[in-house]
Amino acid sequence: MVRRAIHADFAVGSSAGVYYYPIYQQPPQLASLVVKSVAATPPTSAAVREAIHTVDPAQPVFDLQTMEAWVSASLGARRFGVLLLASFATTTLFLATLGIYGVVGYRVGHPPRRPRLRFPRQGRR
Repeated sequence: MVRRAIHADFAVGSSAGVYYYPIYQQPPQLASLVVKSVAATPPTSAAVREAIHTVDPAQPVFDLQTMEAWVSASLGARRFGVLLLASFATTTLFLATLGIYGVVGYRVGHPPRRPRLRFPRQGRR
């Protein structure tokens, strides 16, 4: 049993434990292969495809991507949400600045009236 494992989404980890069974006890419906290399992607992809077809020619090999592409695809929805939130925050900041500018400009253009003290005239009768 593993305490924390990341399978599909790098943004959300599993809070529950994960059980790993021997492959012959519970065969997977879909298997993934991760290859670490220092070479560029196309030569590595060709070598991996050739090695898999050497072992089992009927085995399909598809969706070869770099780890950066997998991480980018995994975090795409979260990145979009953050970008949307940042655009709303920028718009809000702009509108607040425009409102403060308008209020200050109005107050400068229309100074408040000075209060006048009126004293009753004491006239002669």
